Amino acid sequence: MGILEVESLNKSYDFSKGYLFKKKRKVIVDNFSMNINEGECVGLIGNSGSGKSTIARCLVNIEKADSGSIKIDGESIFEKKDNMKEINHFKKLETKKKIQIILQDSFASLNPKKKVGRMITEALLIHEKNIDRKEADERVKEYFELCGLRKEYFDRYPHELSGGQRQRVCIVRALVLKPKIIICDEITSALDVSVQAKILNLMLDLKEKFNLTYIFISHDRDVVECFCDRVIYLEKSNKIV
Repeated sequence: MGILEVESLNKSYDFSKGYLFKKKRKVIVDNFSMNINEGECVGLIGNSGSGKSTIARCLVNIEKADSGSIKIDGESIFEKKDNMKEINHFKKLETKKKIQIILQDSFASLNPKKKVGRMITEALLIHEKNIDRKEADERVKEYFELCGLRKEYFDRYPHELSGGQRQRVCIVRALVLKPKIIICDEITSALDVSVQAKILNLMLDLKEKFNLTYIFISHDRDVVECFCDRVIYLEKSNKIV
């Protein structure tokens, strides 16, 4: 049994070529399944439109899958099948702590009106009921240092940081909840090549330190094949229903 089991996941979107035409649905994710073991780094690779980012968003319920099942540690987190009552435990704090996602656009992922450290502390306090603000601040600062950020960055706004620094902040935000699984959705594609290498090395160090399981999504075959233990290649779906 893997730490993450995905079976027959499907996701499609409505579209229409004009108001006179009946709406149709374009299938983006078509009957996708995978099984990931604890401590693995599995790559998802495919061209634009192959569904890799949609899969990632379904795995954390940013977007809700049309059907299929998702299990973490053997527990059903999501299940929706014909003639069955839907299971959806994504709103549970324990589920959110088990699986986190780091998105491509670090600037859009952060609230521009809040200092980055305070933002992460507030999220941590929601998920950890047994610590106070001082303890939460100290934990976040500890993770800042683990991710190569000086403590003074705690009180900076997103626009005061470089792209690489913002992505490190997003890594801290995912890591501070002590998840078992982290989804990395094109996390280096917007960065310079030299910064990409530093971020990838950081992710490898963190994986080793915390025994993390990664789903690493990219369109860059060379990066994925170098970084990951194994790779799942996705084909673009042309199915219309």
